[in-house]
Order: sequence, then C-alpha cells, then structure tokens
Amino acid sequence: MPSLEKIRFLTVNYSRLQGLKAVPPGLLLFLVVLWSNGQKGPARDLTLPLIGLFATAVLYGLIEWYYRRTYGRVEQTRRAYWSDVILSTVFSLVALAAFAVDMETRSPVSLFALVFAASLFLDYFRMLRLAGATNPAIFPVGLLCIGEMALSAFLPLLDGPALAVFGFRSPLFLVYAVDGIIIMIYGVAGHLFLARSMPSAGEVPHGQSV
Repeated sequence: MPSLEKIRFLTVNYSRLQGLKAVPPGLLLFLVVLWSNGQKGPARDLTLPLIGLFATAVLYGLIEWYYRRTYGRVEQTRRAYWSDVILSTVFSLVALAAFAVDMETRSPVSLFALVFAASLFLDYFRMLRLAGATNPAIFPVGLLCIGEMALSAFLPLLDGPALAVFGFRSPLFLVYAVDGIIIMIYGVAGHLFLARSMPSAGEVPHGQSV
C-alpha cells in the first residue's frame, strides 16, 4: 500500500509523471541529431525532420488519450496551471538561448545540457514542495537521470580520437544524442513510477474518482 506522502506526490504531480509524453520529443531529438550528423554541408531538404515533427505531435496526442483513458484526470488549480505555463515558457526561452550559445561558441561544456539538467532539478524539488514531501529520493531514478543529464554537458571534453569511436562529427551532436536518450529514460521511469503506484481508472472502486 503506497504511503500517504507517495499518494500526495502522485496526485499533485500527476501531469508531470505522465512520463511517456517525454518519449516522443526525446526520440525526435535523438533522430534529428543522427540526421544532422549524416548531412554533408548545409541541409536543404528538411522533409525527414518535418515528418518526424508531425509524427511526434500525433504520438503525443495518442499518449495523452492513453493516460486519460487509463488513469483518468486530475484537475490542477488555476494558479498551479498558470505557474506551470509561465515556468515552461521561461525554461523554453532560456533553453533556446543556451542552445544558441552552444552553436556559436566552442566551449568544452554544453550550456544547453546544464540548463536542461538545472531546470529538471528545480522542477523536481518544486514537485516535492507542492506535495509537501519530506523524502527527496521519493523518485530516485528521476534524480539519477538529472545527474546524468548534467554530466552529459561535459562530453565535449572527449573531442578528438575518443569522439570518433561514437561516430559523431561534432561533440555537441554526441551531447544532444545522449540527452535525447536520457529524456526517454526519464520519461519511461516516470511512467513506471506512476503505473506501479496508481491504479488504472478501471481498477478504482465504484464511487471513487482518480
């Protein structure tokens, strides 16, 4: 039987723990990196990335439908909803700026990966605060993935013969490919955490809501 703290963590952060939603963007990032790595010169035909973007949107919609059908809905308060919107917008802008810096400089550290890891880390502790949880390791795999994301920022230090082993022309390609994989792992881990701890809508006793 889940502890009260775990139940509160699941309920308050239900939308964040719908981890399968992270799989399509993580997979898209990984595939776009592989596509970019295979290009010779400026890319002129963007057909494959655009098809990937469309497929990502469709898959995301199907996953949203799956969660609603399987686990139901947990309504956020208006304040929590708009806080999420504002924080997501700010994060996106900062991440884009960090990506631009990565593209324009030859820094031995990926600022984008550090920003992404820091954002996940701050959001994780926001999840704890919103749920009133006292155990910071309530979702340990999530913390592990965040740590791996931060470490991936230093992969450009492998530039040289070691980088060639992975088959990437640029150290940043290696960083973003690894980050795409970590995003997918983080998402799957969140989904498994949710699935093991929360009954599906069909398993909830009559008269109770999820």
